[in-house]
Amino acid sequence: MVRQYRKPEDKYSRVQNQVKELLNSPLDGLAKELLGLLSDPSYKQNIEYVSNLLERLPKQLDRHFYFDAWMVQSIMEAWSNDLIPDSSRIVPTRHHIWGYEPIMIPPVTGVYLIYIPPKESETIPSLLDYPWLCHELGHYLLKLRGHYDQLFNGFLPHLEARISRLKRMSISDRGLAQTRSQAVIDEIDARWRSSRWVQELAIDVIALWSCGPAYLAAFQDEHEKIDKPFIIESTHPPAELRTYALLQAARRLGWDRYLQELEQMQQNWYQKIPASIGNEYRSLRNTELIEGCLEAAFDYCKYIKIPPLRPEDLELRRFSLQQKADFSHGIELIVASWLVYHENEAYYRDWEERTLNQLINEILQVSKP
Repeated sequence: MVRQYRKPEDKYSRVQNQVKELLNSPLDGLAKELLGLLSDPSYKQNIEYVSNLLERLPKQLDRHFYFDAWMVQSIMEAWSNDLIPDSSRIVPTRHHIWGYEPIMIPPVTGVYLIYIPPKESETIPSLLDYPWLCHELGHYLLKLRGHYDQLFNGFLPHLEARISRLKRMSISDRGLAQTRSQAVIDEIDARWRSSRWVQELAIDVIALWSCGPAYLAAFQDEHEKIDKPFIIESTHPPAELRTYALLQAARRLGWDRYLQELEQMQQNWYQKIPASIGNEYRSLRNTELIEGCLEAAFDYCKYIKIPPLRPEDLELRRFSLQQKADFSHGIELIVASWLVYHENEAYYRDWEERTLNQLINEILQVSKP
């Protein structure tokens, strides 16, 4: 019997079928948008873009993915207003560290990956780690059109004032002293004019603004084992500088009673600044620049109108927990998790497991057709 020849599935059909598998899932809106791109014959290159994107998306849309997708969607809905559109293009996926990565598909589509640890694990990270989700979503906010400009334009006058003051102070310098002074000025200008430092400090403020002491606890847990808190790099401010800024921001928001351990960690670090980098580090760590950055970050949070968590709100959350209230969005769950742990650590793990199982089952019942 002659074997019939079957034409292998072409790449377009394979990619299209992979996208269709995302329909009727939390990625339904993204899938429909991608199918629209694939249907446009004038953009054949979209097949490659979509194919590469599919390689980056979660391989299994399991119950843990549904939970992460609900967390992202519910937080964005809580934040959503005329300046923050609710986006179906934000996709949570597992990775070994928290992170954010935009993936652009020319000419019209951007997909925004939120990395959530642990990588390829069947265990959902502790809810105590999820304040970092608000931090990573802060990166998404600042990528929206005009948002970073709104933030940086508020900080720029503080930077310009600091640079002008240093230049006036160095007018009388000559020779080697002048060269060193100019090098310090250039380094300060380069680090603080770079978007990365200002963004990271502002995003810490966004997460603190939304989650209060829950973010302080998650931040401390993430940083307390760092052995080199003074590393100067382009992507993030040094850990000691960042911790100092977060402490100042927390005081402004009235969270003083929750700062003792974090403040002790920061002070222990500050007392151990190596002599070899001391002058350079203290120049970059200028408190006027930090305060200016925080002021711009607070103004930005008010501008985009995301709801703040206030100290008086915690009493309402305690009452809600006593009444076993349902969680309408992820920030409520994040704050409630911190409250339970803070007030009864021994009880926390049982509460977390029971709460997660119940919530995920409810999410699956609503989400799956």
